[in-house]
Parts: sequence; structure tokens; C-alpha cells
Amino acid sequence: MMERIRIISISIAAVLTILIFVVCIIDSTKSSNTDSTANSTTNSNTDSTAAIDATETTIDTVSPSQISKYNDGMYTGEGSGKNPGTKICVTIANDKISDITVVNTYDNAEYFDEAALALFPEIMTTQSTVVDTVSGATLSSKGILQAVNDALSQAAVQ
Repeated sequence: MMERIRIISISIAAVLTILIFVVCIIDSTKSSNTDSTANSTTNSNTDSTAAIDATETTIDTVSPSQISKYNDGMYTGEGSGKNPGTKICVTIANDKISDITVVNTYDNAEYFDEAALALFPEIMTTQSTVVDTVSGATLSSKGILQAVNDALSQAAVQ
């Protein structure tokens, strides 16, 4: 691991100097006046970067799929089904919905339980609240989905 992490401390000013240098080089290759622009840019920035010893630097790139959408933790969301006051706890682990539990509801238990039993596994499998509501328990389904969306909005990385 030490082999991989051989990043030498470079001050923010030095990093900015290098970035400006790279942007100037890229920009100078696009301009029609490449001789004067590239030479003056290269000469002015080479002196400031010469003092930086950045040998054997490894920089890992991050793909969009590696960027987290959610913070890990337990989040309680609220929604309104047949009656207001549906509270659902959503657990996020490793950027995934790992558990969903009922905290409170004032909906009819028969309809609410039918909706919860169908929706919870579907939400966890698809990792989405874009799922069909349960026929016959539509209002309870909507309250559950509202509450889960509320919890996910709290968990979202800002």
C-alpha cells in the first residue's frame, strides 16, 4: 500500500500553478498564435514548477459510479397514506438501502401491512422508490413511498 501511496505533499498554490500551466498549454495549442503564446506561457510557468519534485506520484481517478449518493446511517421519513403520520426508518449502508422498517402508522393495519410487505423488498431490490403501488392499498403505498423518499432526501449527499 505504501508503494501505491507515494503522493508528495504539494501546497495548494503549487497545484494551482500546475493546473494553470496545463490549461495554458492546452489553450495555446488551440490558438492560431501558438509560437508567442506557448513560449511565453511555458517559460513563465516552467520556472515556478521546477522546484516541485513530483516523481512517482500516483493519482487514482474516481468514476461517476464511485460517487456516493447517500450517507450511511438510519433516517426517518414521514408520509401521508390514508391518514397522516406514517413514519418509516430507512437504513443506508455502503450507499445502498439495506433495511426499511415501520416506525409508526395510523393507516388501517390490513392495507398498510399488505403495502409494506410488497413495497419494502421491491424498494431494496431496485434501490429505488419508482415502483408500482399495491392495488387495493394504494393510499398506504403512497404514504410509504412518501416516507421513504423523505428519508432518502435526508440521507442524500449534499
